Amino acid sequence: MLGCAAVFLAGRLVLREAVAHWYFAVPVLAVLWFLADRWFRGRWRAEQERRERFAALRWTIGQLDAMTWLEFEVAVRDLMRRDGIAAEHVGKPGDFSGDVVGADPVLGKTWMVQAKHYGAKSKVRSEDVQKVAGAAWPVYRAQLTLVVTTNTYTRQARDFAGLSGMHLIDRNGLIDWAARGVHLYDVLGITPQAAGRPASLPGAPARPGAPARPGGRRAPESLPCAPEQKRMPSYRAPRMRRARSTGTRRGGRARPADGLTPSVRAGASGSRRGRGWPDVRAVGESA
Repeated sequence: MLGCAAVFLAGRLVLREAVAHWYFAVPVLAVLWFLADRWFRGRWRAEQERRERFAALRWTIGQLDAMTWLEFEVAVRDLMRRDGIAAEHVGKPGDFSGDVVGADPVLGKTWMVQAKHYGAKSKVRSEDVQKVAGAAWPVYRAQLTLVVTTNTYTRQARDFAGLSGMHLIDRNGLIDWAARGVHLYDVLGITPQAAGRPASLPGAPARPGAPARPGGRRAPESLPCAPEQKRMPSYRAPRMRRARSTGTRRGGRARPADGLTPSVRAGASGSRRGRGWPDVRAVGESA
């Protein structure tokens, strides 16, 4: 509050002095306007060059194969930036399967990307895809997951990606994305309304129940689940009040209220401990 008041008072003082000495204020304002214009023009020119550079960003599949795993992760980040995603490289040892993370302004969600730089004899397995799906939201708060590889995926990995809503880019999709300059949305076959749908990979349907592409299988209509169980109402037994025993024994004889027989009661009246012992003093006097 005090800071705002100080700025307001300083502004009033500067304005008053500028009006009083306008012949000094006009040249100063002109110089400031010229410097601000030069700065904004330089920033806009640099942004235009950056956009043109990213728009012309291309890598052949041979160049991608010759990269190291770190260079491939950075290349994936640059491809996402080219398509308008604010991507950052986060890959490092212990990254929980996250190599690139980026905010998508069009979809309004966050991407988590895993880059697999594999050779011709290695395929991405289902375990690798499951790790990405398990760490996307708990670690990176990402709603959209993508796995990019220079080779291909196993059938189990494709099935899991289709059921969990993950996106996959294999070698053919990578050629379209990196070498031909196709936008990421077009490579994956997604739209802002269909964000988070299963992978647009050959054989993976776009949604559960949709017809599969040539060479693929139809996704199940619904997953098996446990039958709905009804919640039973809780039962609370009534509290029983313990009444004094005044009933009868099994033999039919009446039971007194205190539960003692006449002989025990007679002995207990003269006993110190209430166990039916005779009074010692009374025995001595009688003797």
